Amino acid sequence: GKTATPELGLVPYTESRLYGITRNPWDMTRTPGGSSGGAAAAVAARMVPLAHGGDGGGSIRIPASNCGLFGLKPSRGRSPRSPGFVEIWQGIVTEHALTRSVRDSAAMLDIFCASHGDDAGAFYYTPSPPQGGFLRALEQTVPRLRIAFTLQPFTGGEVHAESRTAVEKTVSLLQSLGHVVEEARPPLASPEELGTVMQTIVTGSVAQYMRMWPRWAPSPLRSSDVEPMTWAVARMGELVSAGQLAWAREMALQQGVAMAQFHTQYDVLLTPAMNQPPALVGSLGLPPWQATLSKIFIGQLGMHWLLKALPLMQEGEQRLLHYMGWPIVANLTGQPAISVPLHWSAPSATAPAGLPVGVMFAGRLGNEASLLQLAQQLEQAQPWWHKMPPSCQ
Repeated sequence: GKTATPELGLVPYTESRLYGITRNPWDMTRTPGGSSGGAAAAVAARMVPLAHGGDGGGSIRIPASNCGLFGLKPSRGRSPRSPGFVEIWQGIVTEHALTRSVRDSAAMLDIFCASHGDDAGAFYYTPSPPQGGFLRALEQTVPRLRIAFTLQPFTGGEVHAESRTAVEKTVSLLQSLGHVVEEARPPLASPEELGTVMQTIVTGSVAQYMRMWPRWAPSPLRSSDVEPMTWAVARMGELVSAGQLAWAREMALQQGVAMAQFHTQYDVLLTPAMNQPPALVGSLGLPPWQATLSKIFIGQLGMHWLLKALPLMQEGEQRLLHYMGWPIVANLTGQPAISVPLHWSAPSATAPAGLPVGVMFAGRLGNEASLLQLAQQLEQAQPWWHKMPPSCQ
């Protein structure tokens, strides 16, 4: 079977014209997140024990946070890419899975690495997996870690009280387990710069897909074949210059250098997984009038210059970045990051068990083992894998 995603995995919610709305099992009025929203909903609802996800801007970690699951984005180059691609989205997309337990995630990562071959990640340098694999690494004792945390969002926006509480409770839990926890923020680019980097890479990559379309289909791609937003994103990508794309790629790599230096002082960085709890269904997409205008003026009439003349796309992107706040940095840097389900909001009429609110940990490039070991320690101290949405019991 195939679980649902937004078209081309472009947004942090899973609603499409082709397949409709995917809902969060913990509260059917809420989104499971995206782009791997269908995968997360299926695992949270106990349809499957785990499901594949791809993470280009939080697309594993966002649904994991929204659906009370464990989600690991591996290091750049760790897992195989789709056939026909050397890299996806300039290397910021990594493949893995959403699971209920840390154990299952580690086992799946071993399978990914084994299927990758001897030249795994040849385009990038990725340190070898630990001897015996990631699952075996979970048997080792977790060392005393030096952990930094911050509540200043990387891409702007306001941190919701529940996301703040999730981090504060996690800090207390980490300290009780013997770890050293300090407040510190890595020296990254500004939220505006990070947003521009992400927009440039994503729009350019979608334009690339459209150029590659003849490889996959016998007829040319038309605006009516995709959603209005997807077509507008692709047209925007054609307006991006080679200089802009080169700048964006260099900026992304510079964030990796900054984080590598930060990790000489701290083993792990703790943040909220998201600025906000799961959003209401339908609240994050294009308003209908905007989609209609895009379909007419950008799709049918080809007035692509409007994309730069009117800031509608930039405003929509900023709204999503402010909603998320955190995940894209690990994609730009290539480092591993996990979303861990350690907090649920207060129960409500639509969510009798509360809404899941994840926290995120990022580690050194290539060191998934330490993140998995820490996550298992947290799982043992405050178990979550047995939790199930009331509607699925």
